[in-house]
Amino acid sequence: MSIGWLKALRLPTSLMAGLLAVVSFKQTAWTDTALYLGVFTVIAASATMVLNDWFDRQHDAKKGKTFAETTGKKFAVFAVSLWLIVLVMSLPLYGKSIPLGIMTFFMMILGISYSFTRKIHMLPTVHVATASAAVALYPVAFYQTNYSRAWLLAGMTFMVIFGREILKDLQDHPDDIGYKKTLPQIAGVTGSKMISGAAIVLGAILSLVIHLWAVILLPVLGAAIIFLALKQQLGVSKMLISLSMMTYLVLMLI
Repeated sequence: MSIGWLKALRLPTSLMAGLLAVVSFKQTAWTDTALYLGVFTVIAASATMVLNDWFDRQHDAKKGKTFAETTGKKFAVFAVSLWLIVLVMSLPLYGKSIPLGIMTFFMMILGISYSFTRKIHMLPTVHVATASAAVALYPVAFYQTNYSRAWLLAGMTFMVIFGREILKDLQDHPDDIGYKKTLPQIAGVTGSKMISGAAIVLGAILSLVIHLWAVILLPVLGAAIIFLALKQQLGVSKMLISLSMMTYLVLMLI
């Protein structure tokens, strides 16, 4: 099996989304359904990214990412198969909680529709941040209770992912002109970096509100902002942000 199939799943990012689903229940009111939702979220996140790779295959091929283009129909079948798994996995959730089932349905719509948002300024970035943050609200739908901690987790996730996605847009900025409407095309490179940094700082503040011991991760986020502002290392900044988020979620399970 080619490593390209595994890479297409974006497992680090997908696992982080699934972990957030589990953590949200851990921090509010636990149910064994949380583990099922975690697996569901991992597969749904991977399905979203595989489908987007299929729609972007010709554009990505120009940047040297040729796997989706060269595998052709096999990749399309791969994407459809993943979404069929997601659909089947969503059905039992209606029996657990109808509001939760409805929420997962709309989450699926968000995942499928992502590839069609690229021509609307900033919408792809907001789309990803919103879908990522919504995962933290599963307990709200499941128990039909407004847990403040779940909303704080959602707010923190939105800010951190929003900031990280802007970094990705900055990395792809020259290639995306004319293909995808992103923040750097509106605010410029410097303005986008400032907005990204501000979002990350707000996310860090919310993480402290949720748990004070999140302070141990602040040096890592600080390094991410320094690399962003001074060293121009967008890839390093993005990696440090993802590492901080993953570490934070793991610690919240303990």
